[in-house]
Amino acid sequence: MASSPAEFRSRPALVMGSVMSAVLVAFSVGLWIAMGPEIRARFTGPQVGTLIFFLAFAVGMMMSVGLSKVIVAEDGLTVRNAVFTRRYPWSEVQGVQLGEGDPWAYVRLVPTAEHPEGRTQMALAIQRSEGAAADERIAELRRLIAEHRPGHTA
Repeated sequence: MASSPAEFRSRPALVMGSVMSAVLVAFSVGLWIAMGPEIRARFTGPQVGTLIFFLAFAVGMMMSVGLSKVIVAEDGLTVRNAVFTRRYPWSEVQGVQLGEGDPWAYVRLVPTAEHPEGRTQMALAIQRSEGAAADERIAELRRLIAEHRPGHTA
């Protein structure tokens, strides 16, 4: 029937998340060292823990956006954006779009009783900032969606 599973990721988003995370960690460590031992000694364990927690949270959020992906499999489409993962069977997937002014792609879902006009799910894995590469990924994803539509014959 369809080709093997495919995965789409945004390399620029991953690079940006990685670079920003590295800069934030380096800046935080540098600031900690620059404060000197007499000021660092005034911090309590819970205060240090809170600083580390917020640093880890910021890095985690940046990396989760950078690691967003769209997976095409035999049973449906999986969209992972930051910390949320949604799985859609092929019967729910209508198509994918990336308009001129859109910052990233959107998966269009079929209309339902709850959403008679349909709905969309953003797909951070394909970003407009990637230019022609984004257009190529959209074309490939459209082809794969068409292959997996119910009733499609090879």
